[in-house]
Amino acid sequence: MPARPFASIARSPSCSAPEAAAAVNTARRGTEPGHAAPSPASDAWLALRLFALAPATLGGVCLRAGAGPVRDRWIADLKASLPPHTPWRPCPVHIDTDRLLGGLDLAATLRIGRSVAQRGLLAEADGGVVVLAMAERASESTVAHLAAALESGELIVARNGIDERHAARFGVLALDEGADADEGPKESLLDRAAFHVELDGLSLRELDAVPDATPMTASSTGDALRHAELADDILEALCAAALALGVSSTRRRSRRPRPATCPRDAGALSAAALCRRGHAVGSSAQRRACRADAVALSEARAHTKAMTTTMAAKDLDWCIDGANWPHRKASTSVEAGGIRWHVQRMGAGPVLLLVHGTGASTHSWRTLMPLLAERFSVIAPDLPGHGYTQIAPGSGMSLPGMSRLLQQRLDAVGAKPACVVGHSAGAAILARMAIDGRIAPAALVSLNGAFVPLGGMLRFLSPIARLMAATPLVARVFAGRAADPKALDRLLESTGSRLDATGTGLYARLVQSPAHVHGALTMMANWDLDPLLRDLARLRVPALLLAGDNDRTVPPDQAVQVAARIAGAQVERLPSLGHLAHEEAPARIAAIVTQFFARQAAGA
Repeated sequence: MPARPFASIARSPSCSAPEAAAAVNTARRGTEPGHAAPSPASDAWLALRLFALAPATLGGVCLRAGAGPVRDRWIADLKASLPPHTPWRPCPVHIDTDRLLGGLDLAATLRIGRSVAQRGLLAEADGGVVVLAMAERASESTVAHLAAALESGELIVARNGIDERHAARFGVLALDEGADADEGPKESLLDRAAFHVELDGLSLRELDAVPDATPMTASSTGDALRHAELADDILEALCAAALALGVSSTRRRSRRPRPATCPRDAGALSAAALCRRGHAVGSSAQRRACRADAVALSEARAHTKAMTTTMAAKDLDWCIDGANWPHRKASTSVEAGGIRWHVQRMGAGPVLLLVHGTGASTHSWRTLMPLLAERFSVIAPDLPGHGYTQIAPGSGMSLPGMSRLLQQRLDAVGAKPACVVGHSAGAAILARMAIDGRIAPAALVSLNGAFVPLGGMLRFLSPIARLMAATPLVARVFAGRAADPKALDRLLESTGSRLDATGTGLYARLVQSPAHVHGALTMMANWDLDPLLRDLARLRVPALLLAGDNDRTVPPDQAVQVAARIAGAQVERLPSLGHLAHEEAPARIAAIVTQFFARQAAGA
């Protein structure tokens, strides 16, 4: 039986967005329910088909493979998949500048008696593909010229008496033959390539085994991708996603070798596909420039979902992850407000309620709670969607919704808190409850309370959280990335606090849980602090606002601004402590809380 090309695309003069989407879905066969799981060969197939649709729009493919029949086959099928007469220009690794950019045609100049320009390889490749051989050895100059053309879509030649401008919209096929993980194409080239494919280890038989695909139409200019429309708020959210997922460059991909993948992880993909040209989300023209790339991202999302199931993310299991949970014996499970809560209780005396912040759980009180239990009957729940508490449906993950659910949780056991302590977003929940008459404590203590809406670039957190909360894949990707100890270290360092190995390990357990991450994202997606900020003047509970001087999450000066809105509120700075001050110095915090409550109780 003759070998079958594993990339075969029928040509026609036009391609609609629905046709392209259908074609991509066909190319993704094996990733949908009822089909086999995606393989490196099917991933390579998908990269080929998407790139063939619109090389210039998608920027490029980094093809990591040694010379051989498998690579030759992939390249031949890519070339065959392009529309007829698509420029295909091999670029030798040691190409000179005159051939790359163009220059003076000396023979013609001497013959005619005036300067005659000669088109370079990049101008010749307009509308097609540049094949960069041995990309890992390409010179800085060659890569810089390629990157500049990919960025602008044109080539300006001003040398040797020539001043010309040529269209140069092309995609780059970078052939990476690096011997190890540290040897590869320059970052400036990788930044602008939408796909990274590895063929090492694949055989021709595996390529032949990729299921047949229904022929699809494709235009030479990639109309399907270029003319697709997406809403501006979705584009803004996608571009912000790269920032929220910790991608240092809004276009950057990881240099770490991967299996044959198309596309890359969600953070790198959204960066490469949406911000490849270096545009910030700003003018409508800039957003329009990102739209075609955003379509490529959305069309590849389902394939990414299938690939990311191999990540090291997992959901929390009380029998396993909770086996050595701090104060496990103090834990109970209670049904209230339509969800099942994980709650810890210890001590005797006036009831004290502890409410943690976004992304945390009862573990954050592991050292402080026993100290407070010497004086109080302490109640510490996991908030909805956090730790071992179920996520709340609908508006239950909003600030008013969580306040209502927490009241129902307290009512279920007849608890009337005399003192409440909230960390970060937990302080905002307690303030909302007190303002609305859901609790009437004698004292409220805010630990680095997050009362003020985030401003500037961080305003993007709301639309991005809405997007990510609606896409459980993002939580799984984030949780998978958090398996890297360095990623967790960076996350904790951003709080300005220093935790011991136990604390770090517990946070690692949480952030590697897709369910926990999804709960935190959903909370962020529904969070609106503006009404609370306006209502703080109605808070009639004695309040103490503690602010860590090293807090990098909530600026400590905000405590003064918030206190000015609350009658009689006090502010106390915590030298050398960060956002997780109660985990860094639990004894100091316990003493402050106990003394503040004693003063208020005595005054009452």
